[in-house]
Amino acid sequence: NASYAYTATLSSKWKLSGGAALGTRSLQISPEKFKFEDAIISGNPTSESIENLNSSTTLGIDLGIHLFSGKKTSISLGLQNINFPSFEGLLEDLKTKPTISFYASHKLKISGSHYRPNTLEAHLTPSFVYLYQHPFSQMRIGSNAEIESVLIGLYYRGLFGSIEDQFQGDAIILQAGLRQEKLQIIYSYDLSISGRESAGGTHELSINYF
Repeated sequence: NASYAYTATLSSKWKLSGGAALGTRSLQISPEKFKFEDAIISGNPTSESIENLNSSTTLGIDLGIHLFSGKKTSISLGLQNINFPSFEGLLEDLKTKPTISFYASHKLKISGSHYRPNTLEAHLTPSFVYLYQHPFSQMRIGSNAEIESVLIGLYYRGLFGSIEDQFQGDAIILQAGLRQEKLQIIYSYDLSISGRESAGGTHELSINYF
């Protein structure tokens, strides 16, 4: 993989960064995991057309721009797979459609002051995320609260285009974690509200060191 990024200062408060990345994408299909109705009824193995599928590798190009003001305001736009990378030999040369991503957040100070050192330092950071890959799109909106070194968050995620281009609630996301200097540990739980019987909750634990 190769990448390039550049940052320009627009004013005393605002900076703009942009970047491009070129990287490989790999896709591999395991024929033994495919089970079709005719194969189950006849007892015969998966058809040869599936068995002959091999892994495929292609190149993808990504672009991104990021407008930010210190650690308070952040606005990002990303374009992934803008060259429509194709996995040749897989499912009639499977093409990957470009993905557009947009992110915006702003950090608000709600408690604490240099003039009141005994009060707890607290911040609220509302954010919005939007992803689009034709014909589907996804949005997430919510906020996290940071009280001293404790983090808690609440988000709502919804989908567009999943059922006759209608909006559908997908999940409520709950977060809790700790931040200590450069170390951040966050636990996240996705509570499904889609109504699908097969949809369950998802747990995620992330550990970051900056």
